[in-house]
Amino acid sequence: MMTDEELIVILDGNQAFLTHEMHLPLSKIGLPDYIERFKAPVIWKFRILKHIEAEKRITALILSYGWNDATFSNRQKEIFQKIQIESISFSTISTSGLLQSTNGNIIFKSSSNSATGNSSQKDSTAKAPDSTVKFHRPAVILPTIKEPVPRTIVFPFTEPIKNVVFREGFVTATKRVPELARELEFQIENAHVREEYDAVKNYIGNVLQTKKISVTATIELLDGQIVSVNAVSPEIAKINDSMLEGLRLEFVKDFTRPTVLTTSDQPLFTLDELFKGLTEGKIKSDAFYDDDRKVVEDLIGITDSKHYHHLRFLSSRHLHTTMKLRFSIRPFSFVFLIEGTSKYYIVWETLHTQEATYIWRVAKDKAALKAALSDTSAIIGGMKAKGKQQYITTKAEDFNRIYHDYSDLANGFRKWKTDLETLLDEKDVLESTQNNL
Repeated sequence: MMTDEELIVILDGNQAFLTHEMHLPLSKIGLPDYIERFKAPVIWKFRILKHIEAEKRITALILSYGWNDATFSNRQKEIFQKIQIESISFSTISTSGLLQSTNGNIIFKSSSNSATGNSSQKDSTAKAPDSTVKFHRPAVILPTIKEPVPRTIVFPFTEPIKNVVFREGFVTATKRVPELARELEFQIENAHVREEYDAVKNYIGNVLQTKKISVTATIELLDGQIVSVNAVSPEIAKINDSMLEGLRLEFVKDFTRPTVLTTSDQPLFTLDELFKGLTEGKIKSDAFYDDDRKVVEDLIGITDSKHYHHLRFLSSRHLHTTMKLRFSIRPFSFVFLIEGTSKYYIVWETLHTQEATYIWRVAKDKAALKAALSDTSAIIGGMKAKGKQQYITTKAEDFNRIYHDYSDLANGFRKWKTDLETLLDEKDVLESTQNNL
């Protein structure tokens, strides 16, 4: 929990302050025993390497011997309110760093200079030492403190994309490092990465045109302890807005596959339901889309749709704030809600197949629309199971069709659009066209 936290310790007097309330004797932070106290505060910045709860001890690495900010952060106060610490073990204490940071502020412990021996027994007449003789504290010989030994390991490796884990803002890859004789988890940062992409990483491999990523990891050690790990990957670096657009198109293209959702007999899907079914609930539609009409643009842009202009027109008129766009599969198709002069119109149009445009008229009422959408879903399901002709011959009320002219696509679209707009503008046109079904 505390690993890699960067904190400060203030050395003042004979105490080491971790907060204003919490402090330890200097002897509990591994300072040389010849140091008695500090005449003025000295501030060190350090990084926690490990918290050994059973020993009430932390191990740490000194980052600065001359930090200039004596403010205890709220995070530091929170840490030392939650845990009890009785000692700190710094991995190394640099002699030069220690002396430079104190700048003459150290008070050294004095040495006892008592004379010993049996000379008084041999010469009872020996004089006491002259009281005028001044005794000086002997010079303190500082022990040699071992400087930390740095080491850098550059470790290149490859990893299958299927084994890479996608997180918010980074991916991780776990690999054994032979020089350390253990596994490490390497974190490769990229602000474009989202956790949801873990469910579609096979598509990412398709867009990147590779099944593996190459990684170069740089591991920094001090006296054998890892102090930093950095990892980069050219493949992960390619994940940007442009690449994600390709990923979205690669993913949405699978919507139209004949084998998609073969176990489902659900007639209509919202975009969220479609994503849930395709990814087993692992990814939501908002990972790629903030507007379901964009799906229409993508699909007609990457497929050879027979109804390209028709679908673009219907998408532009769809009341997306009133009803979510619906999708149907086998054949892949869309269900739009269009507003007419006095009614709503539910419009069913396919992506590829040569079908008429199916239209149901609905009262401009929320409850009526909800009921009509449920009925339309059942009708489309019945058409897929039993064929369209059975429903068409019933001449259902409030139902109409508009045909496509595939012999002249440009003029055929104009005629189709005119027929649709006429239907939307006339209150009773549906009754007058029933005989043309």
